[in-house]
Amino acid sequence: MFKALSNLRTSASVALIIILLSACEKKETSAPLDFKFNYYPLEAGRVNIYEVDSIHYSGFNNSQTQYNFELKDSVVNDISEGDRKTVIIHRFKKPENGNWTFQKVITRTITGQRAEEFIDNVRFVRLVFPPEAGKYWKGNTYNTLSDYAVFSITDVDKKLEVNSLVLDSTLTVEEEQENNLIRQYYSTAIYAKNIGLVQRSEVNGETEITETEIKDGYRYTMTLKSYK
Repeated sequence: MFKALSNLRTSASVALIIILLSACEKKETSAPLDFKFNYYPLEAGRVNIYEVDSIHYSGFNNSQTQYNFELKDSVVNDISEGDRKTVIIHRFKKPENGNWTFQKVITRTITGQRAEEFIDNVRFVRLVFPPEAGKYWKGNTYNTLSDYAVFSITDVDKKLEVNSLVLDSTLTVEEEQENNLIRQYYSTAIYAKNIGLVQRSEVNGETEITETEIKDGYRYTMTLKSYK
């Protein structure tokens, strides 16, 4: 009887040790969720330079005018408070064969699980975290531009070459989309890990019912040229 009781205690002790070891192993191997905030890096001292190609269409005289220039976004200050990460960006513009001139102030923020941008007195929700293909949200939650601005992620962690820069991990956000018989509007943004925005393309124009070409409006693409 004592032998049986001893064996029972031994078996119980072994079972307890196995459970504890299993729990420790699960605790050690379970990695925390990666929210991938580094797709929207916010550190003072960052400088991104973009090449911009823009075509403006005039329905008044049926003309097209092309503009080429560069934009420079410099993170000049970190004004974060608590869990709210916020930086101030000074944007500069340089025309072809010209000099850099100050253009505007931009504020970018990560708060909770969303990335915001305050530009031209309008606040947008540019990204949500963790970014996943198929995830969507209202990009104009904090402005009155449109009630139907649905932003969605189409690609995540995709290798891409932009302006001869080989980027290991990028994601694509399709912003507000509208395409009908008299108007075209869409905007697409590409972000890269540890860099941020690498390309933004936008089309906004009026069309004729029988044609798809823009008669009045613009096409605009800014593409990363360099970063540090």
